[in-house]
Amino acid sequence: MLPIEEHPPKETTAKVIADGRAAANRYKDEFLATLDQELRNPLAPIRNAVHNLGIDGLKIADVKTAKDVSPRQLAALEKLLDIQPPPV
Repeated sequence: MLPIEEHPPKETTAKVIADGRAAANRYKDEFLATLDQELRNPLAPIRNAVHNLGIDGLKIADVKTAKDVSPRQLAALEKLLDIQPPPV
């Protein structure tokens, strides 16, 4: 143990703790913002494909395009989330 006179003042310790918490909050917010963006990237094409499949009078080529987009984007999402696809 350090003698009392060698311990940092309580105000200094409190400031170090507060600064550490503020930095942790910034890192957390940056991480969540990045995660949000990364999850939205593959979800947007899936959402659009599902929307397009509900359009009346859709051409066969458009159905095929919508059908092909989803597995690719789902694979990207699974990779981001480290999810193993079910066996086929």
